[in-house]
Amino acid sequence: MVLCTNCGRPRRDGAPDLRCRCIPDGVWRESEMIAHVERMDVMGVVRHLRPHPSTRHLSQTALARMVGVSQSTISGWETGRRRQDVRHAAEALHRLGAPGVRWGRRWLLPEDLTAGTEPELHPATVAEDASPRVVITVPMPIDVQVIDPHQAHTTGYVGAVAFVTDQNGPRLIVTADTTWGMNSAPDGATAWFALNPLGQPATRPLRSPTDAP
Repeated sequence: MVLCTNCGRPRRDGAPDLRCRCIPDGVWRESEMIAHVERMDVMGVVRHLRPHPSTRHLSQTALARMVGVSQSTISGWETGRRRQDVRHAAEALHRLGAPGVRWGRRWLLPEDLTAGTEPELHPATVAEDASPRVVITVPMPIDVQVIDPHQAHTTGYVGAVAFVTDQNGPRLIVTADTTWGMNSAPDGATAWFALNPLGQPATRPLRSPTDAP
């Protein structure tokens, strides 16, 4: 059961009249809000919620409580003084109760999802062959960074694929020609990348320049 961190009521479970009403479902179905959510534009979401007749009762402090950030962060998003990265944007949408799931750098609404299929995000995410895949599952969002092979020296890694965990959370680093995909949910994420028939990525795996050859 997922509880709203503002009112303490369940988001989806239980009797409808006992569920969280901080952000009514109809607000998420408005065309302007849909556009913000699909782009994972949390700044736009906050700007939409603050003056909205159905949600203007939510103060910056209440929204901060829902998202799990400081009031000054919400203020910065509302005024445009503070930006958000993709990983934090996805977490914010989850906490606010936005319908749908994260898919790479997009947010897919329920109507975009078809049972048993994977939506297209990037040309490199669609695998037309039966190549084996490496699957990584973690109990938190995964950020995906797609880089040009010539930019590898600026990231500290060289090659085709790397999975990195640091203070910023888990991150999958791939080049533009890597076949990859990801599925996110509130309780975690699963990322994958395809191997060639020999069981290796398209080129050698990304590695730190300081690693032993």
